[in-house]
Amino acid sequence: MEIWKTIEEFPRYAISSDGRVRNNKTRRILKVRGNRLVISEDGDKVVLYIDALMDEYFGDEWETWRDVTHALGYEVSDRGRIRNRRTRRLKSTYTRSNGREYVQFTDAGERFEVAVSEVIAYAFRR
Repeated sequence: MEIWKTIEEFPRYAISSDGRVRNNKTRRILKVRGNRLVISEDGDKVVLYIDALMDEYFGDEWETWRDVTHALGYEVSDRGRIRNRRTRRLKSTYTRSNGREYVQFTDAGERFEVAVSEVIAYAFRR
């Protein structure tokens, strides 16, 4: 069941447990582009980030996190996000033609790229 919570800073809008945003007055679902949504507030355009809103209003209940065994100190979510286990800071990923990847370093300082889909598959045994 989808749960809606009003965005406190922008009470004309609400975010759902499914990551959708709607206008509270018209009930119209707004279009999200990637992880961003642009709304109009008092004549100004404001950019909202869906992941940040989901973290604020639904916390860890909206996604499941598992340890990344080959990357000590990191976790991966079933929604494809990677974060530092201790600080909970998200690790940057980038998109390539074959999917999303992130950069990791070996103990010797060598750089290598890891496909996020492979990390999710390994962590969640898919």
